[in-house]
Amino acid sequence: MHSPQEYIKNNMKLFLAPDEEFLKVDYKGIQKKAFQSTVREVSSLTIIYKKDTKVRKKEVFLKTGGDQYETYSAYTSLYENMAGTTAQKSMPRFYAYDKTTNTLYMEYLRGTPAKYGVLKNACFPFVGNSKEGSFFEELGVWLRTFHDKNKTAETVGIQQLASYALTALEFTENFTAQEKAVVRTSIQAFREKYKQANFSKVQNHNDFTLRNILKGKNRFYIIDWDATQHPLFDTYAPIWNDITSFYINTMSMSRFAPVISRNKTEGWCKSFLRGYFTDYADNNERITDFIWFFILMHSLGCIGDRDSFAVYKNVKCIKSYMSDWFKPFVLNVTIKKVENTK
Repeated sequence: MHSPQEYIKNNMKLFLAPDEEFLKVDYKGIQKKAFQSTVREVSSLTIIYKKDTKVRKKEVFLKTGGDQYETYSAYTSLYENMAGTTAQKSMPRFYAYDKTTNTLYMEYLRGTPAKYGVLKNACFPFVGNSKEGSFFEELGVWLRTFHDKNKTAETVGIQQLASYALTALEFTENFTAQEKAVVRTSIQAFREKYKQANFSKVQNHNDFTLRNILKGKNRFYIIDWDATQHPLFDTYAPIWNDITSFYINTMSMSRFAPVISRNKTEGWCKSFLRGYFTDYADNNERITDFIWFFILMHSLGCIGDRDSFAVYKNVKCIKSYMSDWFKPFVLNVTIKKVENTK
């Protein structure tokens, strides 16, 4: 079995342009960290090359384990669909897939996960200009562009989704019998209010969260594309799957109170929605109602590999966070609004 250095040397045209002269590969092997997956081993290498008489470096990220070919194949198509948009610049380049070693070679991106970036800015608000509102709005614009460029002709209606939610409601252990009765009535009211609504299916990222967004020096990057082809996620689904996944994840940052308050996370979410929806101000009620419904779908386990309670169960103070945000949002705040429109 060949080494990464040998693969790079034998497939140089996949990594370097014709006017770039290969010099050597610096590879230190797998440097596994405690927080990394036990299933996928990752490492990086550096290609040393010459261009215009100057010696330069190109860092490459290596990922193995799982079905890396499926990820490579699907992502390559998505990347090509984004050609001609500024949004493509926020996506890493996938250089090659080595089927012999099941290794994916991709662009190594330097940056700070947005989760820690916004927390740092909240802790040190007077260091530089964070412009968090603008950042979240740009994320909304990026996701809208991604969905628009990867839209299908297939649709799914509210009636089908509501029936799915009602079935899941009967089996969930996240709500008491009394809460289930309230939710059941609210789903019926929501279904009646939007009975003619249909959603186009788009390619979803399926893990669009702050931890999978890197804040670089000049731009942000969207990483971790494995879930686009994950067997427990819907590859093609309404835009709301990604929107509410990000919404829930952003709101969960309020667990760092008082550094990050509920008002601050709500402000970030509104900025994100303004970026995604060009008509946000004119359709606020409709957007709010759909967010409520799809957050409920997350809570019931209808979206993704686990319900929201399971996803965030190991987060510090998550029990108080759940009772402080998930259930009041689903059961008391928006539901009353939906019931009043019957």
